[in-house]
Amino acid sequence: MLVTPREPTPERAGRFSQAAAEEFRLLVESVKDYAIFLLDNDGHVMSWNAGAERIKGYAANEILGQHFSRFYEPEDQATARPARALETAARDGRFEGYGWRVRKDGSRFYAHVTITPLYDTWGELHGFAKVTQDITAQREAERLLREREQQLTEAQAIAQLGSFAWDVAADEITWSPELCRIYGLEPRTFTSTFEVFLRYVHPEDRLLVEEGLRQAALTKTSFRLEQRIVRPNGDVRLLSSQGRGVHDEPGAPQRMLGVCQDVSEQREGERQLAEAHAQAELSRQLQSGLLPVLSLHDPTLALRTRYLPGHERPARRGLLRRPGAARRDGRDPTRRRGRARTRRGSGRGCAAGRLARADPGGARRGGRARRAEHSADV
Repeated sequence: MLVTPREPTPERAGRFSQAAAEEFRLLVESVKDYAIFLLDNDGHVMSWNAGAERIKGYAANEILGQHFSRFYEPEDQATARPARALETAARDGRFEGYGWRVRKDGSRFYAHVTITPLYDTWGELHGFAKVTQDITAQREAERLLREREQQLTEAQAIAQLGSFAWDVAADEITWSPELCRIYGLEPRTFTSTFEVFLRYVHPEDRLLVEEGLRQAALTKTSFRLEQRIVRPNGDVRLLSSQGRGVHDEPGAPQRMLGVCQDVSEQREGERQLAEAHAQAELSRQLQSGLLPVLSLHDPTLALRTRYLPGHERPARRGLLRRPGAARRDGRDPTRRRGRARTRRGSGRGCAAGRLARADPGGARRGGRARRAEHSADV
């Protein structure tokens, strides 16, 4: 037997409509995470739910019939911001915005607001439905996240340390701003393929980098390597890279996280320091006596030192002279010194002076003998 549904009578349709409206009302009133209420055409509050009471702090009997502009800050009220929101909703069919709102106790919260116009069956504006969500905690979390990202960016810039994240399944690598700067690109966050990432690696090191990253992703191990990159302007830089993989529960690789540091200046400094140490060690060995035992395999090479003939230090003036050398004035300096000594030694009370006066010839002979001994010593 075929059963055909009965046509709904106006009375039955009215009961269904009333039941649906009652269920919707109960649903709206039970929602506590959102403030859902109705406004008339001028913006006066016509309904109030539990979420509105929790978020805004007003009980239903305190706010019904009041204008919704009291939820706005005085500055917004002075610039007619609430009225402009209703005008936008009526004109465009929807208004959505963010801003600070005021609770009953005067405290503020950051709100995400949606206003939708309501029309009757004749197309006449019948009021507005307003939904408000308190996103203060979410906004604070986003602020902290932005600050940490900014701090991370600044720390990477100071340490010249860039980072990247490779989504293995999607074949996408996200570059940090500092990594872009290291590679000679505009400092920004962008995404590229793994092939583009390898394109900047020096051709001789490209295979090493590709195999190292893929092997680490498959074996769930970390990687550490040094590779050269070629910047767009042709400069070659040396990078030190390390990282590890992140896997899902079955063990399939999901992401590879890595950091890169430009160590070009560091490696060049280490090379120069090693050369300086080698030079210092060679100098120390030479100074400690290695030079006399060096064997010169090339007979044409000669060690020239100050001790070779013709390289002696010049004698100090007036100290050492060759025997018989005369002064420029033709006088014998030794005879003059002898006479000076004789005169100095011929004073009263001096035995040498008395001897000279007693035997002048002997004194002269003694002077000549002393001069001869002095010449022999020289």
